[in-house]
Amino acid sequence: MRLILKKKTKLLILFLILLFVIISSCSHKSNPLTIESMGDIPLQMSLSPAYQMGYNVSRVFVKIRNQAYQDSMNLRINADEQTAQGTFYDLIPGLYNIDIKVYDDTLLIATGSGQGQVIPGQNTIIHIRLQMLTGDLTIEVDWGDLFLQVPKKILFIGNSYTYANEGLWECVKQMILSAHPDWNVETAHVSSGGFTLEDHYQNQQTLTAINSAYYDLVILQEQSTRPVYEPELFYLYATKLDSLIRKNNGKTAFYMTHARKNIPDMIDDLSFAYNYIGNELNALVCPAGLAWEKSRLTDPLVNLYENDGSHPNFRGSYLNACVIYASIFHESPVGNSHVCYYYMTEADIAYLQNIAWQTVCEYFNWDE
Repeated sequence: MRLILKKKTKLLILFLILLFVIISSCSHKSNPLTIESMGDIPLQMSLSPAYQMGYNVSRVFVKIRNQAYQDSMNLRINADEQTAQGTFYDLIPGLYNIDIKVYDDTLLIATGSGQGQVIPGQNTIIHIRLQMLTGDLTIEVDWGDLFLQVPKKILFIGNSYTYANEGLWECVKQMILSAHPDWNVETAHVSSGGFTLEDHYQNQQTLTAINSAYYDLVILQEQSTRPVYEPELFYLYATKLDSLIRKNNGKTAFYMTHARKNIPDMIDDLSFAYNYIGNELNALVCPAGLAWEKSRLTDPLVNLYENDGSHPNFRGSYLNACVIYASIFHESPVGNSHVCYYYMTEADIAYLQNIAWQTVCEYFNWDE
């Protein structure tokens, strides 16, 4: 069998399985005074490609996660029909990360990930691609229909947190090109000091950039305190901008910012607000603020702030870039040769790359 696998690897025969995740909804009484709308995720998966390649599928393990909630199960395998099925019941509406692993005995033969939205009163079909793992060959997981696997044109929308230290867009671009020079990725920005997403929605330059329909992915950064003190305005204008982005065939992502140096608990409200709007809009959240918190708890002597205790210094901006890079491409920044700021030490680089990757893996429940 190993000879067959090596031959198929050399021929670049990929194991592609489409997983149809049908998300339906129903209502349940949570207590005598409250009726809460819940949802189910029934899963049905064709195993015929695995059987055709000579595998005997013995286990299909599925895990779902939505912020504070997670669950897992082994799907029921019907060898005669070459299918696997199962259902997650009574789920709170929102966006769920879905991870799948397929085994032949103890051999992991395929893995895949995606996201599904439980919306009361709606049914959704989500296509998740599972890809084969053979020997030393590992095929990168793609995140289904959430966003393009390799966005070629990325627009950053924000304020001084985005343009500090020569700009996140430039650092992220150079990291991408360092790892994948053939991707020809382009990045741009619309950023102005103190701007909120409300300001951007009323700014002609921002609207022109979005309405150009040129960008595959648009990364939104809200003013640093608005998600804490005026979350309703954050949600409102994030939703308005997301609607414009989608009308122009783009995908939305969010750059979660960090807490002020003298108010570390601020990260709780920031992360809640960004996670909430990410779930509501089915949009990717890049958890940079959580990486800052991980750094604070890991080594409080590493300073990521400018003297004002608010803006990122070059280390902070580099950490943000590493998190955004890892979140978008599901790829570790550890060992990336472009470090953005020549005056960082090797110790700085290794520490920040690892903090970023650890944070992203924990946030998305990925294996490191």
